Amino acid sequence: MYLLDASSKTPLHIQLYTAIKEEILTQHQVGDKLPSIRKICTTYNLSKTTVESAYSQLYAEGYIQSRPKVGYFVSDLEEMPFSPSTPTTSEKKPIPSPYLYDFFPARLT
Repeated sequence: MYLLDASSKTPLHIQLYTAIKEEILTQHQVGDKLPSIRKICTTYNLSKTTVESAYSQLYAEGYIQSRPKVGYFVSDLEEMPFSPSTPTTSEKKPIPSPYLYDFFPARLT
């Protein structure tokens, strides 16, 4: 059961997204089927667009997978290619100019 507050400043699709995300991280296992968009719409009296937005964000972040005409399923979070806990550092190296002449009209040399 998701707790959604219609009077909150946070949009409903964000509230639904965070509730489903927390449920995925704490209760679901890999491969578990999520409720259909239509079922969530009728259960919580939400529009289809609101639920689709929440599911789209979860899909974009890799928490769920979509199987056409079957539904949405929990993804394997350990196989996610992006790990935000490992920062990347890169040093900027000067790139040598491959041009011998500069034809920019406003530059004086």
